[in-house]
Amino acid sequence: MMSEKLDHYILKGRKVVPATMMEWAKWFEKANRKIKDSVAGGYHISTVFLGVYDDELFETMVFKGNSMDEQWMDRCKTYKDALKMHKRGVAWAIQHMEPIR
Repeated sequence: MMSEKLDHYILKGRKVVPATMMEWAKWFEKANRKIKDSVAGGYHISTVFLGVYDDELFETMVFKGNSMDEQWMDRCKTYKDALKMHKRGVAWAIQHMEPIR
């Protein structure tokens, strides 16, 4: 009998744990995947856990206001790096905010 390939991941606290696709799907349905959420300079910065893509398990995206129009995006592998990546997204938003007139 062939075992299922573990190419998905779930979060247990801040620890990334390998999972089967079914384990990941069940976890994904109910999990709070949000790592950090910020607003800066008129931008919304969101960092979430994806649980797929091996080397890119976490993703930070920067959106203008409440739109879904992505302005900046990056991915990384670890929870610790995800927090750093979120800070980079906030810094990008501050750098690109429109001046107050």
